[in-house]
Amino acid sequence: MAKDLPDQPEAAWFSPQRSRPLRVLVYGMNHAPEPVGVGRYTADIVAELARRGHTVSVITTPPHYPHWDVRPWRAQGFHNRYARETCDGVTIWRCPLVLRRPMRGAWRLLAPLSFAMASAPLVVWRILRDRPDLVVCVEPTLLAAPAALAAARLAGAPLALHVHDLEPETATGGGWTGRYAGALVTRLARLRRHFDHVVTLSPAMAREITRNGVPADRIHVQPNWIDVRRIARGHDPARAAAWRQEAGVGEGQRIVLCAGSINRKHAPLLLTEAARRLRHRDDLIFIIAGDGPLRPDLQTAAAGLGNVRFLPLQPEEALPALLQLADVHVMPLHPAWDGLALPSRLGGMLASGKLVVATGSADSELAQFLGAAAVLCPPHDVATLAAAIVQALTPGCPALARRARRARWRKALQLDRRRCLKSVVNVLESVATRAHASGMAAPIHEEPRPSAIPAAGSEPNRIG
Repeated sequence: MAKDLPDQPEAAWFSPQRSRPLRVLVYGMNHAPEPVGVGRYTADIVAELARRGHTVSVITTPPHYPHWDVRPWRAQGFHNRYARETCDGVTIWRCPLVLRRPMRGAWRLLAPLSFAMASAPLVVWRILRDRPDLVVCVEPTLLAAPAALAAARLAGAPLALHVHDLEPETATGGGWTGRYAGALVTRLARLRRHFDHVVTLSPAMAREITRNGVPADRIHVQPNWIDVRRIARGHDPARAAAWRQEAGVGEGQRIVLCAGSINRKHAPLLLTEAARRLRHRDDLIFIIAGDGPLRPDLQTAAAGLGNVRFLPLQPEEALPALLQLADVHVMPLHPAWDGLALPSRLGGMLASGKLVVATGSADSELAQFLGAAAVLCPPHDVATLAAAIVQALTPGCPALARRARRARWRKALQLDRRRCLKSVVNVLESVATRAHASGMAAPIHEEPRPSAIPAAGSEPNRIG
């Protein structure tokens, strides 16, 4: 199954000719060495830009996600304060932010807001001083965008926005905003119209962005990616045995796995309700592997359930083996996010070849994408979810099982890292080169330094 992929067709206006190296500033609150979420994809983009010979700098926070806590990274030299790292030509500036556990309510707003305030002077200074050929902002968080927009316009630098989450829209839909926040949310969403190009994850997200006044021809759709072949070849008997022992999984018991960040988006309490309905099944064990703001609530909800086990968030190198541990993957999704995008964890589940049970509306883009590759249940329907888990683990026709496995592999290939990452970076390069051709961009920078992403364990150099 692990075969070479055809290149994804590029946008009609994209020209693959790159005549010169670029100077790129990437601005977002998540970056390496965070093991899950937006930081992983931003780090991949930075590494690919650097691999192509561009000079890349990053303004971000200390690693804190999904724990919402910097302390797990203190052994690697990270603290919640201003810092600078330089490794292999890439300069990463770290800015502090307000954090606490649990991260709920107003605190979820204070974290990005504090990053926006702490980083604003730095991003303005770096853009005006370095005159980059391209500024790439990452959503979340749009709260940081105004400073970058103002400075980039003064410097004549084109701007691209990479939208992973429709931050204002999901905040409203999820009931996170207060009574008077509607006007602020609308104004925040309209900031997207000031970017020269927007990259987002799904057609549904693109349609939502066009409602903010962004023309459709300035939007590029590309889902997040996974290293498909690495996941498919990730079976590790030694690690699997260690995890089964740690989780207390007995001989012959089947594993229902949910791996990733434990947050509101993925409706984790649905898992404990499904486990409660299936607690009479001695042959099934639910394993929840990950961390996030709702993990304490989930552990409380699972108290007394003998068929639920928890594993800590695993390092990146262990992800393929962890995904291969499952007999069936479960992916609940909160209705506020239903239909907006393909969850990033989906690619790894499909690439593992194991059975997948998800929740979502029948008319959503998730349903259209999955087709026969997974079982889809209505959102928040615990009874149907529990029945689907049992059905997925019930032996059936071998020919149908083989067809379903091939369907999962075909869908996983559409999310393969090589094709998706190449597409996004090609678009970013084209935004800069087209702006330069039109006379908008900053002057050409000769002899840029070669650069690559810093190692996760590299020791930061402190400012001051």
